[in-house]
Amino acid sequence: MLRLSIYLAVCSQPMIRYFRSLVAVGALAVLPVSADTIYVNINLNSGAGDGSSWADAFRGPGCLDEAIAALGSFDEIWAAAGRYKPTVNFSDGRKSFVLSSRFALIGGFVGNESTLGERPPRGSAPTILDGDLAGDDLQSPGGG
Repeated sequence: MLRLSIYLAVCSQPMIRYFRSLVAVGALAVLPVSADTIYVNINLNSGAGDGSSWADAFRGPGCLDEAIAALGSFDEIWAAAGRYKPTVNFSDGRKSFVLSSRFALIGGFVGNESTLGERPPRGSAPTILDGDLAGDDLQSPGGG
């Protein structure tokens, strides 16, 4: 449970867009993929789409929302590089990812890793939670 509490302490920070940096790999043991991992890849075009492996990751628009909804007893979502926009509609018309302290959301994966330590160097596979639903927000020169 120590692993989960470390993630939660970091994941509770507001306004985080690039969450690859949320996991301090150097401070954690490299853990093998377990049954407690759901895979998400917005750019994947094939597979079962059930989140059970990288080959069968949740995919397409809404895939991160689907993974969050499917959590049950899972405690980690591994998200491959890409730009993820929320699709969950609230009664007042807002859309948002509904994050919770019951899981860790970890990004920065290419989509073939079996341990956290296999992810590429920081910034080379950015996983972005994007709130620009209409695609009309200004981008900073750094792309963020």
